[in-house]
Order: sequence, then C-alpha cells, then structure tokens
Amino acid sequence: MFSFAGIVVSQIPDQTCFNSKPIRSLNLNKDTSAFIGSYLDRKETEVTTSFGRVVDTGSGMDLPKGDGRVYTESFSNKRYITRQYLNGNKRVGAFFCESVRSALFIRTSSYIPTITLASDAYITPGKQTQSTSFGETVTIGMNLTRGRDSDLRWRLNENIIEKWSGLDTVSIPYVTKADAGIYECYLNNRRSEGKHAIMRLIVRGCSESQWGPTCQNRCPTCYNGGVCDDVTGLCVCPPGFKGSNCGEGCGNNNWGLLCRNVCSSSNPGCPNVLMCVPDPFGCSCMAGYTGLGCTEGCKTGYYGSTCSEVCHCAPGVTCDPSRGCPDGPCEVGYSGTNCQVHDVCPNGWHGELCRYHCHCYGDRPCDKDTGNCGSVGCKPPWTGNNCQLDGRKPTTVELIIPESNRGASITITCIVKANPIPPLGDIRVQKNDDVILENGVSMVSQSKNTRTVEFQDVSVEEGDVFNCQAFSSISGDAAAKMGVTIYGNQPIMTSQPRVTASDSTSTISWIPWSVGRGDGPVIGYYVTYSSVTGSTYLTPFIEGALSSTTNIVIDGNLQRGKIYTFDVRAVRPGVKGTGPPSPLVNFTVPCLVPSHVEHIVKAQTNLMWTAPSPLTCEISQYHIGLRLTVVDQCQRTDRQKNVIVQETELDMINLEPYSTYQVTISAESAVGIGQQSTVEITTPQKGKFK
Repeated sequence: MFSFAGIVVSQIPDQTCFNSKPIRSLNLNKDTSAFIGSYLDRKETEVTTSFGRVVDTGSGMDLPKGDGRVYTESFSNKRYITRQYLNGNKRVGAFFCESVRSALFIRTSSYIPTITLASDAYITPGKQTQSTSFGETVTIGMNLTRGRDSDLRWRLNENIIEKWSGLDTVSIPYVTKADAGIYECYLNNRRSEGKHAIMRLIVRGCSESQWGPTCQNRCPTCYNGGVCDDVTGLCVCPPGFKGSNCGEGCGNNNWGLLCRNVCSSSNPGCPNVLMCVPDPFGCSCMAGYTGLGCTEGCKTGYYGSTCSEVCHCAPGVTCDPSRGCPDGPCEVGYSGTNCQVHDVCPNGWHGELCRYHCHCYGDRPCDKDTGNCGSVGCKPPWTGNNCQLDGRKPTTVELIIPESNRGASITITCIVKANPIPPLGDIRVQKNDDVILENGVSMVSQSKNTRTVEFQDVSVEEGDVFNCQAFSSISGDAAAKMGVTIYGNQPIMTSQPRVTASDSTSTISWIPWSVGRGDGPVIGYYVTYSSVTGSTYLTPFIEGALSSTTNIVIDGNLQRGKIYTFDVRAVRPGVKGTGPPSPLVNFTVPCLVPSHVEHIVKAQTNLMWTAPSPLTCEISQYHIGLRLTVVDQCQRTDRQKNVIVQETELDMINLEPYSTYQVTISAESAVGIGQQSTVEITTPQKGKFK
C-alpha cells in the first residue's frame, strides 16, 4: 500500500475491464467464447463485481441472452477474474464492469465502461474511447464503408443530435462534461441492427494541466500516455505501464497497477483484447498493439498503449513497441523518462511533455513550463495566472425597444454579454418570429465581454414582437423577447403660455397637460421661441407631467428689445412623441438702462471710448459734460459745457488749448440715460491740434 496526492491507492480496486474480442460477429455460431471480464490484482473477498449496459445503443438494456454465464476464477499468479460471457446475437454496445469494495465502513467503487463493435459494421469509430480535457476542441470522426453520408444520424447517451445529421466527422469546440458520454453514428432506420459506430468520449473537468474541485492544483507529469485524474491528481496509467507517473514499462505481457497481471505464457502481448482502466483514461490496446480490434502491432517509430507514443530514441537505438526506449540514449532535442521531455515546445504548447495547450490572447506563445501568458493576457474565456482556469460567463441578452408613436420608425438595440462573446453571425433579431433583421444592422460595438447590435429605422406596428437570440456552444444560448408599445393621438396644449421677465431671466409658465387633450402619458415639455426675423430655439427637456414653468437667461439666445414668439409642447415617450405647439404668445424682452461706457482713451485730437457692456439695447446718443478747471495750465477756473454726440468719440479741436477738463460721458437708450463715466484730460498746446 502506498499513497499519492493524499489518496491511499490500495483503497481503490486495481481493476481492468478486459474486453475479449472487442470486434465481434453477430452470428450466434461464432465467437462463442467472447466475454468481458473484471480483472483484479489479487483476490479480495470484500470486492463484488457486476456487469451491465451503460446506455441502450439499439439492443435494449438487458445483457445478451444465450449462455450469458458469469464465471469467477482465481489464479496462482494472483489474478482474480470475473467473466461475463456475451454469447447472444445482441452482444455489441456500451457495457460496464463495476467492482465495489466494502471494508471498515468505507465503500469504494470502480466503474469502467467498455465498447464492443460488430465485425461487419457499415461504419466504425476512429477509436472506442477518446479522453480529452475541459475547454479543448474535440473532433470525432467515423469511417463509413457502406451507405450514404446523407443518411447518417447521431446520438449522445440515446438522445438524437439533429444538427449532426449527414455528417461523418464532427467537432465540439470548448468541450465540457456535458459533452461526455456514449456517441452513436448510424444509418437512418438501421440502428437496431447493431452494425453502427459506438464510441465513448471522456471529458476531464479541468484543463489538461490542472486538477482539484476548482482546478486549482497543477497536475504531475504523466508519462507514456498516462492521464492526470482531475479529481484525485493521480496519474492513471495505460495498460502496460506503472508507477506514480506511469514512467515504468511492464513489458509486453503484464499490466495492472503493479504489473502483476499476466496476459499469457503461451501467447504474450494480449492481442485481440481491449483493456479499459478507470477514468479519465478509458480503453486502449495493450502496449505494443493498436487498431479497433487490438490485433495490429505498432508501426516503426511508435510504441505504447494503442501505439500512441512517438519514439525519440537516438539513432541506432531500437524502440521497444511496448516500452519505448526507457534506457536511452535520446535523439537531439529530447531527454528524460523514455525520451519524452522536449527541450523546446512548439508554439501553442507547454509542459514538460509539451502536451498542455497554451491559452494566450491572439494565440500567442506561452511560458514553456507554466503556460503563463504574461502581459498578453488570456484568450477568452480562459482565466487564472496561467490561463488554465474556466472563465466562462453565461450568455445574457438585453433587448431595448423604445416606446413609439404612430408612423414613427424606431431603433432596436440588442446587448449580449458573455465570455467568450458570441460572434456577430451567431446573434440575430427576429420580428414576429419569422422575419430576421439582417440588412438593417447600422451599428455594432464590442467591449471585452459585451457586444451591442443596433438596428435603426425599423418600422413597427401595434402588436409587433421582437426576439434577440444569441447562440454559443461555450457560454450557452440566451434570448430576450419584447413587444412594441405604440401610442395614439399626440398630446395637445390648448392654452397660451405666459411670459414674464426680470433683470436677467425670462420666465415661461403654462397650464400642465390634462387627460382628454390627445393621448398620454405625458412625461414632460419643450418650450420653443423665435424672433420675428431670427432663428428658432428649443429649451432643454423639462421633465415631469406636472411641470409648469421654466426660465431662460436673457442675453443668451434672448436679446433685449426684440420681440419673440413663445409656445409650449407636451412630450410623451418614443420617437415622434412631441405634440403640436400651443397657441403662440408674443413677448418683447425689456431693455435695461445702459451701464457706464468703457475704455476711455485720449488720442492726439480726439477722446474715444467703447459702448457699455453688455449692450442691452441700441444706444441712441452720448451725453458729454466738459468742466474746464485750469486754463493754459496756469489759471484756475470753473466753466461747464455740455455736448451730445452719436459716435463713440469727441473732437477736442474746439476746446481750450493746454487746459485741464473734467469729462463725464453717459450713454442714452430708449429706456433712459445710463451711468456716468468720469475722466480728467489735458488738451494739447496751441498749434498742436493740427
């Protein structure tokens, strides 16, 4: 007894489901000795063994009739076998061997399926079992020898797969546990003959390099085709290899956890026997043999169970078809156990044996040892430090259809969220379950896990229903369905608005819309205003059915002294939801008394200034006060003179030369005379006015 990864190995029955003659004739007079057997490493009185069918593959769930006996035998070399003879005419299908060990209140079981095919089958699988890991792409191929591809049909665990009809090869992207089970491929209406292809797909619950309940643990390296158990972290070895990492070959005549089971002393190698060990390895031929019937020897350059391993022995070194080249030396570029360790992995692979996929964004290379993708990041939907964990997010669909009004076209938005995001071709919007919107795609945007598809100018009628569907074999399918709301007559405002003004704003008020004046619901209002000769302006939306007032800042779009026309319009949801204008009202924006003039400047013979700012209304003239205080810069005086000008300048030629004046300037508009601006000036000397 020994332990590995915390599991006591001796607590799990060392069982092999031994399928004698996995390719069998359905003739009752042939293959009378065919059986499936449960081989245990040693006799254990507390172990019970049973047999049965995994699923109905067209022959029912009962074991074949005929001899059908169960025979138990113990051998001196420690083998302990229970055989189930299959001598009826329905001895093909998916069977299982199960051994249960009960001791010290601990119950452990070993359930191992196996596949038996008809020798005259018209279609055969590439292999009886195929083991893969979560998230990979799996291809299942069948070889049709008689019949038409168009008549082919598929099932998984007895359930028909309609979309695969007529295909002899299928692919499953991003495989999951839900894809695992017994696959059948048969000609239509001929499944009950038993002459079709049957195979089992095993899917580990983690990526190839991980194990554990959350796939948090890194797998050990399993040599010679061994597979890391995603539950225990143990290496499950192929027939003919042993050890905690399957690094030791048993030779061509032994198998089992400790290589203590013997094929035959007279016919070594176990040809014509399909050996099935616990998941996630499944079934294969004894080391050194291949083919569906396990009768073919390995081709040169290959070794191992089902001849799946490539020899990397140095030139001149013989590769043993059952063991490889465990003693080396290795060819250049390889080293380690059985010369399987690569010096450099090809792009897209990592791990000691380069058998773990990289999952980097854009299919970039990853770290050979860890699979880490660095700054490139993970390819959706993978996540984790080494991009080996499941990052899927289930597909969700949100359909946005705005409320509409009679005669209006609308924009329909479909938002799909998932990891990975489905491609655009797998997102569609249907109208009334039969018209697919395709040509109307006007905008598509995508972030990391969100794709938004927008259809503009879609014509709608009362009762229309839209359905947005997203399809993904990885993140799942999802859909959202929504009807259209179309409103009737537009809401009408029957009264004039009222306009008032203060120094800085104009206030527009109105009586809120009420039921009976067109159809609601009203959600707010717009106010429009325009000058007699100018542009038309629209206020920002005024939210609320009971709103009744808004303010407009004067000296923006409203200019003082000008006449404007105002109206108010009720608004309800949707395109074309704004009602007609209310009765109009005219309003003159009042002027203000001008403020003081600015920027008074004395030139050689002129005094100049700028008009008041802001200029609220037109300036008609300027009042100038001229108070003479010093004549010729030597004689004080006090004389006042007032003048009126229309321009923003005063000619000083008529003033006393070389004298000082206190000057006041005031602007006048239709409202009145504004504030005074005061400045002191000295006129030029005599003769310098020229």
